[in-house]
Order: sequence, then structure tokens, then C-alpha cells
Amino acid sequence: MHKKCINAYKSVRFSNSGHAYLCCKSDNILKDENDQLCNIENHTMMDVLNSKDAIEIREALEKGIEHPNCIKCWEEESSGLVSKRMLDYEQAITKWGKEYANNDIVEPGLLEINLGTLCNLKCRICGPWASSRWNKEYIDDQSEDKKEEIKQQLKEWAGAGRYEEQSPTWSNIEKVLPYVKEIDMYGGEPFMIEQQWEVLQKSVDLGYCKDQILHFNTNGTHFEDKNIEILKNFKHVEISISIDGIDKQFEYQRYLAKWNEVYANLKKFKLLSENNSNIVVQICITMNILNVWHYYDYVKKFKEMGYNYYVNILHYGEHYCLQTLLESAKDKVKQKYQSIIETEDNLTEYDIENLNRILQFMFGKISTKKLWDEFLTETKRADEYRSEKFEEVYPEFSKVIGYTT
Repeated sequence: MHKKCINAYKSVRFSNSGHAYLCCKSDNILKDENDQLCNIENHTMMDVLNSKDAIEIREALEKGIEHPNCIKCWEEESSGLVSKRMLDYEQAITKWGKEYANNDIVEPGLLEINLGTLCNLKCRICGPWASSRWNKEYIDDQSEDKKEEIKQQLKEWAGAGRYEEQSPTWSNIEKVLPYVKEIDMYGGEPFMIEQQWEVLQKSVDLGYCKDQILHFNTNGTHFEDKNIEILKNFKHVEISISIDGIDKQFEYQRYLAKWNEVYANLKKFKLLSENNSNIVVQICITMNILNVWHYYDYVKKFKEMGYNYYVNILHYGEHYCLQTLLESAKDKVKQKYQSIIETEDNLTEYDIENLNRILQFMFGKISTKKLWDEFLTETKRADEYRSEKFEEVYPEFSKVIGYTT
């Protein structure tokens, strides 16, 4: 039985460093026939899809072989979860029909562009590989003899100039606009990247926009009217706002963000969606140790605001992964979730499905002392550096996990 995936034929993902993958769940940077890493400056989209590694992955999936590049999907499927591979296939049928979802034509129709590390937040579950605001804290945590090496690494993570105004990156994206059906924009913080708005305006000017779907994953801190006007021209726009908590817990997890400011923007995004039928705005909750205990409190708040939500499972860094929780703490989370399912009013089937999905993933692996110690060490390090206190932000959960300073 084949393990085919639409992303192996249609998708190209460029990381913040500019390196090429097939999708966001892929494990490996793709290499060309010369064993060179594919990147957005030196390889066209078709170069990437016809690279040595991409061909190898397609051939394996067609034979029913679970290629190691796709390990995250295999792990989720073996746990009984709906993987990205499965979800993207169903969504492709819904958006473009079975013929497109099933054909073997290799073309860059689905793009994911991570536009460097420019960002205004230092989220706990993030790092300098995805946020420039992390840089100073990351350097300060290194020994003196490693700081210069780390500074070079930070430049590479930021894209090494690949997303600057004069980079070939932007012309490479423009060249494939006639083929593109969907673009996912990430960062850093994508709403801060000016060049992408210029590319999107070009798609509007050339008339491609009417057949294109856009997806943004944003932290909710930016809402600029001039850019929002561009979005109104596209066939469909999905804006996922990453919100992993509310009030002080939100500010702890999404450090440097202010809940009142983001809450005001959430109201603007909601109004935008209500007034434009082609724009859908939803909340993305990335499940990790920091929000697992109060998860449903957040869901209720978002539902009160009239928002739909979906759950993203964090895999890396592993010390924040739900599976890293001690088994005794997992049991208490399970009891809490089961109580919610049994007693909570206005619980939908979707709510129950997500609660069970979180539990299923959490119990998918036994916790290790090494990773748990990493969670404790990093929490205490960041608390000291940022003058915060985990036990004050999460007093109830601190007792559940036996957290002490």
C-alpha cells in the first residue's frame, strides 16, 4: 500500500535559513545531485522538487516505504492521530478537487516560506533560530570562547541575507506565481516582512491572486491597514494567530507581548473576517508543557470571543514537549481532562476530540529524566534572566508537577 503525500509532488518549504524541505514536518534539508544543500537563493522551486532527495522520497512513498524524512507523520499516525500527510491530502481534495490531489505532476503549487528570524517576541517555546529577539539572551548564555561562533550561527539562522531586499529570493518566488495555489507565510513574524507584501501586491497586479490561497501564522501583535487591504483581493486567506494562553500566562509564554494589545488586535481581526467572506481568522494553540494544565480555560475564552481554534502539537524542543511531563503529572492532566469532558457545559465533539488527542499524544512516550531536567533547568534559567517566576504565573500547575526553585 502506497504512502503517497501531496507535499512530495507539489510542496516546497524554505526555512528561516533559506534551506529547502518538502514541508514543515520534514526532518531533512533536501540535497541536489551534487550533494549540495538546496536553498532559496541558489535553487529554483523546480530544482528543489527535482532534487536527488525529493525524488528518493517520492519513490519510497510510492512503494509504501515510510521514508525517515517523514518520521513526524509516521509517529503521529502510529499513535492514531491524523498526520499532516493525511490532513493535507483531504484539504487538497476540498480546495482543488481529487484530480489535483491525486495527480503525479511535479510542480511548485504549495509554498511555505519562513521569512527569516525578524520578530518582536521571545516566546518560551521558540529560540534564535526563529526569532531575532532571542539573540542577545542566547549569546549571553554562552561561554566567551563560543560567542563569535554563535554570532555566525545567528546570521545563518536569520537567512544569511537571503531575505534582504536585493536577494534573488523574491524574484524566485515571483517566477512561480502562475503555478502557485497556496502560500504559507511564517517568520519570525511574517507581518513584519515588507518584501512579502510587495510580492503579494505583484500577484494582485498580475491577476493571479483570484486563484490563490494565503495562510499566515502570526503572533497577533501587528495589524496594519495598508497590508490588510492587499489580502482582500485573494481567493481565500487564512490567518492563524498563535495564542498559547491568556493574561499573565500568555505574556509569560509569548514574552514581550502585552495581552491587552493583542486582545485589541484579536477584535480587529474578528471584524475583518466578519466583513470579508474570503478571510478566515482562527486561533492556533501550540500544545506544550506550559499550557497543558490551563488549556481548556484558554479554549473557553477564545470561544467566548467567537473564534474557532485548532491544536498544534509541539515536537521540538523536546524539553517542552507534552511527552516530557513526568508520568505522575500526566495522570493528573488526564484526570482533569476527563472531568472536563464529563462536567463541562457547551462542550462540542471537536472540543472532546482535541482533549483526547492531546492525551493520546502525551502518553505516546514515557518521560525521561534527562528531558525533564532540561525543562526544569531552562525554566529556571529563563526566569532568572527575564525576572519572572514560573510558580507565580502557574501556582496550581507548579504543585501538580512538584516545581520548586
